[in-house]
Amino acid sequence: MRLIKMKMILGRLIRRLQEYECYKKAAENLDNLPRLERDIFKVTLDSSEVKTERPLPKLELQDLLLAFKSVLERAATREHHQIKLENLSVREKMTRILTSLKGQKFVSFHDLFILEEGRLGVVCNFYCDFGIVETDGH
Repeated sequence: MRLIKMKMILGRLIRRLQEYECYKKAAENLDNLPRLERDIFKVTLDSSEVKTERPLPKLELQDLLLAFKSVLERAATREHHQIKLENLSVREKMTRILTSLKGQKFVSFHDLFILEEGRLGVVCNFYCDFGIVETDGH
């Protein structure tokens, strides 16, 4: 009887030791994981104080002429083959261009043109673009 009781107590003790071993192993596994404030530190940064200056792209005249040629070619595909007198207002075009540039960090060169105005409209627009660049450059 005593032997049976000892075996039962020993069995319970072994089960508790095995259970303890599982908890100990789980705790060690958790301890090996990176922990905030021990292995990893939280960093905050006020992005309003970070100032990045983005240099303007270097633009060669050849690149500008190629872009202009591309716009002219696209305008030619939309141009009607009827001769008509068009009144073009340089002031209106400059105002429209400046309005589209206002508040923008970047505007594609192609987006400054209205292809439906045809070749004459594109040339007038190109003239206005140069006027704006010249004014801003001085």
